[in-house]
Amino acid sequence: MSRRIPRKEADLLVVAEAIVGGLKENPDIFKNSPINSKELSAAVSKLISSKDEVNKQKANYEAAIAHKDHDATDLYEKTTEVANFCYRVTKNNQTLLSKVGLSAPQERKPAEMPGQCRLFTVTKQEIDSATFKWQRPVKEGRIRAYIIQRRKFGDKTETWETVWTTVDKEAEIKGQPLDQIFEYRVRALNKAGLGVGSNAVSIRF
Repeated sequence: MSRRIPRKEADLLVVAEAIVGGLKENPDIFKNSPINSKELSAAVSKLISSKDEVNKQKANYEAAIAHKDHDATDLYEKTTEVANFCYRVTKNNQTLLSKVGLSAPQERKPAEMPGQCRLFTVTKQEIDSATFKWQRPVKEGRIRAYIIQRRKFGDKTETWETVWTTVDKEAEIKGQPLDQIFEYRVRALNKAGLGVGSNAVSIRF
């Protein structure tokens, strides 16, 4: 029965080679070994040879991968150069470009203005602060931020003043003027600009 024979190949070779040496030096003690020193030594040599072959193949594989990557880069650069030539010669004419399997570059679609934020409400109010919550626009574009604005209640001519900017759909605004009534709204912001203002809510602090 085998006892404490390691499975790790490097350790296994050390143990096997030690046993081979012991069998050779002590034939009287180990004369009835089921596998003689010559057979065990041959097994050791076979494993060493197999490991060497694996290392050789690994080196060849890594070299092949590097060669393949070089060829891919070379093909990409050459194909790109030819494609750019085709674009110039045809002036991006799709009919002509289709003859070489290319498509005319599409004009980048400009960013759309965000839509109107929905259900702008006050969820909490304290002495000089309020917490607002809203939903994103149905037509949102790509939102970068939300801008909360205010103006004095009832004064339709007054310009909306920005009081808070956030990337969330909820905000707590503190330090608001007391004994005044203000209207608040939120607008979505993206690369194209500010969207339409949401419904307004009135608060007296």
